[in-house]
Amino acid sequence: DGDGYIGSGTGGFWYSMGDQIKNGFNYPRRSYSIIPSFSWNNFNFSAVLEGVMHWKVFTSSEWIWGSSAGSGGTAYFYTPVFKESSNLGYWTPDKTDAFFPALNTSRSLASDAYTLNLAHLRVRNITVGYNIPEKLINRAGLKRVNVYFSGENLGFIFNKSFIKYDPELLSNLGGLFSASTNGYPPLRYYSVGVNISL
Repeated sequence: DGDGYIGSGTGGFWYSMGDQIKNGFNYPRRSYSIIPSFSWNNFNFSAVLEGVMHWKVFTSSEWIWGSSAGSGGTAYFYTPVFKESSNLGYWTPDKTDAFFPALNTSRSLASDAYTLNLAHLRVRNITVGYNIPEKLINRAGLKRVNVYFSGENLGFIFNKSFIKYDPELLSNLGGLFSASTNGYPPLRYYSVGVNISL
């Protein structure tokens, strides 16, 4: 706000929020889907891609930061759950270019440097099939036989968060023992099948 000090202001109104600025939306905005499909020479392909264009969340969870100031001045240190946190490192006198501040440092105020950008494009499904030539199935009195392979929740085309984990789980991170943190990302599974038309 130009006063030479970094602060959160004196109130919740736009004119009294000090140096705080709006840094996005903490819920998914502009969700979209892409559903390509094509056929060629008895082969067929289809996919379902799902994405979010804008979604930012700040979390002070120990799962990300790896430490907590605790209560009464007591410090708690944990091994960060995510390897990205360990790889990015913590500030020390010998490592002043680290991404995270020193352990046991307060993090109650959000910062765009540590905001999780949860914008992503997810591969929800890919299916590849092959239609058995009619001359091979007509003798059995069949009109169409399609053999297919399908995969669900195959990963991300892009995931902008510096923590490469499922965005829906990252958006709900609580403390180490918080119920909101417990959970698993969508299961990845594969299937093979046959569609028969008589």
